[in-house]
Amino acid sequence: MGGVGGQAVAVVGAACRLPGGIADLGALWAALDTGLSSVGEGLPEGFDAGYFGLTAHEAARLAPGDPVLLELVVEALDDAGLDGAGAGVYTGGGGHEAVRRHLGPGPGRSCPGSLAALERACRAVHDGEVRLALAAGVDIGPYGEAWSGGALVLKRLGDALAGRDRIHGVLAGWGSGPVEEQEKLVRELYERARVDPDELVYVEAGAGHHAALGRALAMGRETPLPVGEGPANGILAVVKAMLVLRHRRTPGSFGESVAAGTPGPALDGVQARLAPVMAGPAASGFVGVHGSGGEGGAHVIVAPAPADLGRVVRQRGALPVTVSARSQQALGEAVRRTAERLRSASPDEFYDLAYTSCARRSRHPYRRVVLADDPSAAARALAGGVRQAVRDGRVAFAYTGDFLAVARAGLPVDDRVFRSAVDRVDAALTPALGWSVRAALPGIGEGAPVPDLTGCGAAEGPVAARRAAVVFAVHVAVTKMLAARGIRPAAAFGQDPGGPTGRGGHLAAAWAAGRMTLEDVARALAAHPCAGSAASHDPPLGPVAGACRAVEDLTEGGVELFVEVGPGLGPVIRRSAPRPPVVVTVLAAGRDGVDEAAGELIEAGADADWDAVFPRPGRVAGLPAYPWQRLAPLPLARRSHHAG
Repeated sequence: MGGVGGQAVAVVGAACRLPGGIADLGALWAALDTGLSSVGEGLPEGFDAGYFGLTAHEAARLAPGDPVLLELVVEALDDAGLDGAGAGVYTGGGGHEAVRRHLGPGPGRSCPGSLAALERACRAVHDGEVRLALAAGVDIGPYGEAWSGGALVLKRLGDALAGRDRIHGVLAGWGSGPVEEQEKLVRELYERARVDPDELVYVEAGAGHHAALGRALAMGRETPLPVGEGPANGILAVVKAMLVLRHRRTPGSFGESVAAGTPGPALDGVQARLAPVMAGPAASGFVGVHGSGGEGGAHVIVAPAPADLGRVVRQRGALPVTVSARSQQALGEAVRRTAERLRSASPDEFYDLAYTSCARRSRHPYRRVVLADDPSAAARALAGGVRQAVRDGRVAFAYTGDFLAVARAGLPVDDRVFRSAVDRVDAALTPALGWSVRAALPGIGEGAPVPDLTGCGAAEGPVAARRAAVVFAVHVAVTKMLAARGIRPAAAFGQDPGGPTGRGGHLAAAWAAGRMTLEDVARALAAHPCAGSAASHDPPLGPVAGACRAVEDLTEGGVELFVEVGPGLGPVIRRSAPRPPVVVTVLAAGRDGVDEAAGELIEAGADADWDAVFPRPGRVAGLPAYPWQRLAPLPLARRSHHAG
């Protein structure tokens, strides 16, 4: 059992499903608020077996409720921005093996009903058995005509607040016990949670539990206790309670109310203290949810979500937005839904939306990534094409020593990261070289003496060393810009045209691979003005004997992504790779393309450093659910699944 405070349990992810197209919390509230019925439609007629790695034959062998349950699990985890690793899984009414097969082995159990599963999950989180728990359950009638399902992702409230999770509601208390002890169970539960029955907005419970609840909660209240019979699925009843507390309005009973029936002997003396749930404004307070589970009953106290006290993170520059799916068709729909969500977002939401899309959502093989300054621009940019991501997300950086190619490229001299990196390189090289690298870069070095970088095809002597230093400085600055956008090298190699090893390209590769510091490069250039350092600058994944050998070794080691930091090495990479690589060019003649290159690399499947892109963690923001491609036949419901 729990209490309000840091030891209470937070609901950080939620998903629901009912007939009538009710597939998210917004649709559920709209149905509740308008009194629409969700009864009468059968189960979905298809199942996205490919998402779960199942063949059509394997899908057909699933139990009737398993396909819906699997989708709910994915949607709840996506809503929480979590992958479910290490989560305890507690299912009501079956489906435990199917969920575990999808998420992998871990703690948890199958429970006699969905509310019992939720109660057990709360205990596991509160007692420290697991840090993250998933409670889920699906009810299906004997002919599939009446079905419903829900899934909740749980954390300790303190952990959820520290992780900037979005909190749908708080579970302040929970308990279960045999039928004959329900009155005692409920009374003690509210005492331990320090919740006064007068603070209850209403209680959701089946008719068989009204007498015990009335004696435990209603007799001492100043006003009659509102009791309603809501969804048969206990998790859905909790979702309804969270929505009522969020909107501060009761929509009336989802089904029959306590006042609709004729009181039996068990209610004599209690009936006057009970009242139906009436539609209208609701005061702030708590909601109790009571249901059956096996041979006993379970009860959960739902409290409002805490006020969001987190500061809005102000962005600096463009941010990536990532949309992904497991097929091209699904990606097209996911892009459409995400663009619609972005068009409705305010600028203050953009950091959290971008952060959630990149750092908190699952990454699937088909992706679309855009970089934008605001949600409207991101929505417009999402209209572009689709690319399937590579399997290996490591990125190899290729550095050219061709001074003329670098000089013709557009340099991002107005970028603060670029300028700061050039300043650091200049501070390290100037004492050793006796001249300023910074002064040689147009747009940065105004007012300082410009070193002589002329000379037709100068490959040796002081001019070659100066050119190597300038090329090196540009490469370092662009590499730092890419790092600020989450792209870091897993390997690096260089090529210098017509000259010995150790000029700008090789020196940049050695620095990027961690083999040389800026001071090492300064000493190498000062000591060997013609040839530079003779030290080995091999990339981490294999020896380098020229760019061609480097590409071969890296590709054989599994690397598929290459970033051409300076122009000119793309043809060499494509020609040398045993398999077609993905080559992204950063600098090209007359333009810089750092933002575009970073987006293209992330879209292609690069392992991005999201801590660099989002230096302050954003809050988990609401994004559209996965667009299921229900192609394989869904098995018919041939037996009833019961949940409390």
